[in-house]
Amino acid sequence: MSTGDRRRTALLPPTYDALGPRRAAALIFWHALTEYDTTGHISGKGKVTCFDTFMAAGPSVISALINLGLGDEPSTEVTDGCEAFLYELFGHRE
Repeated sequence: MSTGDRRRTALLPPTYDALGPRRAAALIFWHALTEYDTTGHISGKGKVTCFDTFMAAGPSVISALINLGLGDEPSTEVTDGCEAFLYELFGHRE
């Protein structure tokens, strides 16, 4: 990967091993949900906070993220899981 004159190497196998198969599968959808890259961000929440919340998320949130984008409309499980992630991100406990 590179930005201008700076180059970095990202080793994918260690990253995959650290995340585990389910979180690795959910990572791209977490990225889409948190709108990181050039499209903006979640109000008042930085990338590290969003990632820490992702890493602490339970199995239902990870499953919801993995299934994000499947079908014509999101299932109840997907919307509930994404909502739970955002509640956790903003410090709300159910």
